[in-house]
This record gives sequence, C-alpha cells and structure tokens, in this order.
Amino acid sequence: MRLCLIFWLWLIINICKIKSQYIRLSTVNCSELSAIGTSIIQLLDILPSSNWEFSFLTQTLIKSYFLLDDLKGTIIVKNLLDRENLCRLNLCSCLNQCLIKLEINAISDIYSYILSLPILIYDENDNYCYFLNDIYYINITENIQLNTRIILPIAYDPDLPPNNIQSYYLLENNNKEFYFDNQLPPSIIIIEQLDRELKEKYYFDYCAYEGIYEKQRSCCMKIILIITDINDNSAKFQYDQQLPLILNVSELTPINTELIQMKAFDPDYGHNGQIIYTFSKWTLNDKTINQLFYLNSHNGSIILLKQLDYEQRNNYELQIQAIDLGLNAIPTYTTVIIQVKF
Repeated sequence: MRLCLIFWLWLIINICKIKSQYIRLSTVNCSELSAIGTSIIQLLDILPSSNWEFSFLTQTLIKSYFLLDDLKGTIIVKNLLDRENLCRLNLCSCLNQCLIKLEINAISDIYSYILSLPILIYDENDNYCYFLNDIYYINITENIQLNTRIILPIAYDPDLPPNNIQSYYLLENNNKEFYFDNQLPPSIIIIEQLDRELKEKYYFDYCAYEGIYEKQRSCCMKIILIITDINDNSAKFQYDQQLPLILNVSELTPINTELIQMKAFDPDYGHNGQIIYTFSKWTLNDKTINQLFYLNSHNGSIILLKQLDYEQRNNYELQIQAIDLGLNAIPTYTTVIIQVKF
C-alpha cells in the first residue's frame, strides 16, 4: 500500500513538471504547385532541445494533404495542394487568401505543446481562362437606336488576381458601326445606323486575357452579330413606276397568253420581302378588265382570259399594286396601258 502511494506521488510530481502551452507558429507560405514530398517545416528547428514526439490533433480533411514525421516534426506535402480544389471543398476561402491551419501535439519528457500552424496556400496561374461557348450569337434589329450598349459574355478563370482575367479585346474590329468598350462588363456600342440590306452579319474574334502582362494567356470565342430585318423597304417594280408601261397587243392574241410579268422586288427578309400583286381598287371597278385579264398574285403575270376585240374597245388601263406581307406595309403602284391592235 505504501509503495502504491509513493508511486502516485512520484507521478503527480512529474506531471506537474511538464509545461503545457498553446503556441501559434508563424505562417508558412506554400505554393499550390508544391510537389508531393515537399517539406514545408521542421518543428525540431523551432522548439527547445528535447526528446520530442509529434502527432496531428487536426482531424479534418485537411490533414490528409500532409504527412508528419512523429520524431523529427517534419511536415511534408502528401497530396497536391490545388487551391481551387481546396476552396471547392470549403477547406479555405475562394475569394481571397487560402489559409488553412494544422494543430500538432508536441510532447517531450518536460514539455507539452499544442502547436497551431497556419499555412498560406498561395495562388499560381495554373488555370486557363475559358468561355462557356465557342460561338456567341447576338440578334439585333436594323433600327436599333444609336449608342445602344450590347453586353458581351465574360470569361471564367478560378485563379485569384493577378492570375485571373485582366482585360478583354475585339481583334481587328474594323467595323465603323461599332465601338468596343473593354470596361467591365465588356460591351459593343452602336455608333452608326445599321442596315440589314447592306450587311446582314458581322463577325468578331473576342478574347479575354489573364495573368500578368509578361506571361499573359488568352482565350477567345467567335461572336456573330445578326441584323434582323424590319419592314423598312417597299416593293419596287422593275419597270419605271413614274411612267405607264404601254403594251401593244393584237386582237388575235390567243386566250391564256401571258402578256407580261410585272415583277417587283423588295430587299427585306421573310414576310417583309414577300410580295403580293393585285389590281388597284380603281382598276377593279372596271368590270371589263376583270373579265379580260387575270393578274397572278404571286408573280405579277398578266394573262389574257378572253378574246380581245379592237372594234369593241382598243385601250385598257391596268393599275397594279404590289405590297409586301410585313407589318405596316406601304403599297407601290404602277400602270400598264394595253393598246389593242387589229
């Protein structure tokens, strides 16, 4: 019994001799590109001389990225310290410095320390910038207002400044209709009136530059700007609309003969450029014309329906209307005078 008491007294005295202390060590900087096996610190170099044993107190996932020599206190890189991957795992911040912390238990025969070791994983330019698409389409109407700003897509780079996106450019922008503003967000500004009938599409090589100037890299995408049509043109006949077209037709001309095709053109697109031909209301009021002549509404052909008779009537005035199928279409007129010859 006495020997047992002496042993416990000796144990208490020796435990009291051991110094317990929490020590925050200086921050260690470590590149995210550090090779596996890289030594980042040796704890024996910063602790009092003693017979040390080391072990991790940290039990989080971050411990799996390092190995600890339990006798020398050497901490080495076990897995790649990809900063972007660490931040995705919520092991450090994605928006600023990636600072992680290891806690190590350091025990000797006379010391007992809990060491807090901050490790700053500093960013390297190890990611290339990228756009979400290789081609980006923009549709604008040809009557878009001047000084309209068209916002362009941004590129992505998970690195931190200055290794991430620094600037944007349009390569060889020789189009006088546009001004490129590379201030964020990058945009194209319309500075001259557009006309789809003159130019329907514009092509741009749009690039983002990342990293410091001496080592800049770029990623690019193609921008295709498509000018959509408005109904800003009326149909125009191929013949002079200001003067009537005089057509001499024999009274012996066979029925179903195509006398002439009054073709009109409209440079607009789709329904805005699709033309329908009709006789004007004034012409439709002349019942004889409707009985003698047929106007093809799709191609403007005038076809003879009945035999002509010079003695009965030798002159017919046909006013033809051409109008496109777009909204707010304005009709165009021309006149054909058919003179019957015997």
